[in-house]
Order: sequence, then C-alpha cells, then structure tokens
Amino acid sequence: ENDLAVSTAAEGIASFSQAGLEMLQSGDAIIPHGVSGTPAAHGLYRDNVTKGWIRFNGTGTIAIRASFNVTSITDNGTGNYTVTWNRDVSADTENTSDVVSDIGEAYLGTTAAGSTQVLTATTVGVAADAAQVCVILNGAQA
Repeated sequence: ENDLAVSTAAEGIASFSQAGLEMLQSGDAIIPHGVSGTPAAHGLYRDNVTKGWIRFNGTGTIAIRASFNVTSITDNGTGNYTVTWNRDVSADTENTSDVVSDIGEAYLGTTAAGSTQVLTATTVGVAADAAQVCVILNGAQA
C-alpha cells in the first residue's frame, strides 16, 4: 500500500494511505477520531461536528424545509414534535441538542438514541405551534 504525504505551509505534513486518498477524491472528509485536548482554532474533530440538524414548519401540515441526518418529524399535538434521526447517536448525557423557534420559547423534551422531542411555546409558556423550528444535534454517533 502506498503512503502519500500532503503538505501545506499552514498545516504541516499529513500522511494518507491509498485508501485515504481515494476517500478524499470521493468527497468524504477524513476527520481525526480520539484526539485528546482542545482542538486547534477551526479544528475539525468527530466530537465537535454536528451530527444532524433540521429546520421545519411546525404549523398546519408540518413539513421539513431543510435537514441533515433526519428520517422524519412527527406532530404530537400543539407545540410538541418528535424529530427522528436517520443515524442514531449514543443515548447518554454527552449528547446535546439545541432548539430555537420563531414564537418565543423552544425546549427539548425526551431525547433517545434515535429521536429528540421538541416543545414550543409562547413567551408566557403556553404551548403553541411554531412556523419555524430549528434543531441541532451534537454528540457521539452509535
């Protein structure tokens, strides 16, 4: 197997196997795993890459506007939705999601390996459907 070296002034020298080079040529990113310490500025490590996201319309007939790693969304009632992830994440406390909506308040409900519950409400805490809801999923994938 041939090892190839790639060098840039800012990055130093990186070594890739033939398989690694083929991954780069196919458009798949090579992201270091298990690197300890604080990532360098603009560093890209598996632990700090967003694992999924969705922007959806939560009023009337709910609809996904844009997404990554999302299988579906479910309308559970007023201001209550479930996002089902295509590729599960580990169901532990290291996984975090962030949610925002256009009506005032947005909360995370129950989070499991394959889904995240999202709750939206007015600024006074009354459950309400939101015209725009955005969810970002971070954490380790299963």
